[in-house]
Amino acid sequence: IHPFDEQMQRLLLEMAEDISYALGHLLDEAERSEEQAQLRMLTEALNQSPAVIIMTDLNEAIEYANPAFTRRYGYTHREAIGRSIRFLQPGESGDAVFDGIQSCLEREGRWSGELVNVAKDGKEYIEQATVAIVRASDGRPLKQVYALRNITEQKHGEQERQKLQAQLQHIQKMDSIGRLAGG
Repeated sequence: IHPFDEQMQRLLLEMAEDISYALGHLLDEAERSEEQAQLRMLTEALNQSPAVIIMTDLNEAIEYANPAFTRRYGYTHREAIGRSIRFLQPGESGDAVFDGIQSCLEREGRWSGELVNVAKDGKEYIEQATVAIVRASDGRPLKQVYALRNITEQKHGEQERQKLQAQLQHIQKMDSIGRLAGG
């Protein structure tokens, strides 16, 4: 003998299904909320990064540039979106550089090295660059992402150090010659 009649069993089963649906919906909503929080955090990280982050389509047209891009190069978001990233390195040498980057990306999926990019006001920036292909879950290439760190001052410091080193060696050489000549 069952303590609940058939109608009560159906009602309880219906309530269990409703509760199960509601719990599933709450879990889905919690996951979405967590994903949205992560997305907001990643967006803030990109927006606050001192490194320039640029995302292009596979034809090198800029689709996203973080605020560091505008601060460094002087181009507004509107001026950059849709343009080829190659505009940061005008001339044939820039084309050769980007052709080399594209070739490496096709072979290896990433490239790392130094670039000299030119801002809107003509100022040159020496940058440590990393470029990678962003792929879909099936491995299909979707986008290219560029991370550019300004190393201009560091490079100028190295050049100045090398210049001073060469001057010191020249002075030491001249001193040795003077001692030999003076006997």
